[in-house]
Amino acid sequence: MSAPPAPPLLLASRSPQRRAILEQLGLPFEAIVPQYEEELTGADPVVEVERRAQGKARSVAGVAGQRPVLGVDTEVVLAGRVYGKPAD
Repeated sequence: MSAPPAPPLLLASRSPQRRAILEQLGLPFEAIVPQYEEELTGADPVVEVERRAQGKARSVAGVAGQRPVLGVDTEVVLAGRVYGKPAD
């Protein structure tokens, strides 16, 4: 007897690039646009990225049920200089 299939991942993102990555990996998922206002607090860039990713995931968790939720954020930082989000 085999285990039931895992529920599809819930992607908290509007990014077509993130959708493409999950499709290339062959992972079943459903994308939902997060209801999260991004605001900069001036904290360390790593802390900012983690906080925004968590906020996005939490904003859709109410509809997730038992599905795992993936919240992601990107910030370009090189040699201590913060460049921000990539344009494309």
